[in-house]
Amino acid sequence: MTEQPGESVERATKVSHEAKALSQAQLSRTHPSDIPPLTHEIADTLDSLKQVTAQLSWWHSRAVNGSDYAPDEGANLGIEDAAAQLLAASRFLSAARDAVTAAETATRSVRWKRRH
Repeated sequence: MTEQPGESVERATKVSHEAKALSQAQLSRTHPSDIPPLTHEIADTLDSLKQVTAQLSWWHSRAVNGSDYAPDEGANLGIEDAAAQLLAASRFLSAARDAVTAAETATRSVRWKRRH
């Protein structure tokens, strides 16, 4: 199935809206038993975002001057910089995913008390 122009942007917009909604949730009221599955989902999301940024870095590093972008002054440098920054983002997201996964593992060993 071929993706139509703009579909990736629409998906990214949905992810952004959901992440904003989660960031505005009152997590201090989260039930302790929800923490491991919540951190698991966050780790999965970070892993997907890592993959997306890696793919975008790859795309930029293979963009063709004159075919994929207009050959003007500074364009090559801009493309190279974007590829490097996206690769760095992918690496940071990988580290963030690893940290959240470690937190998930750590909280699974906690015996949480029931709240009243």
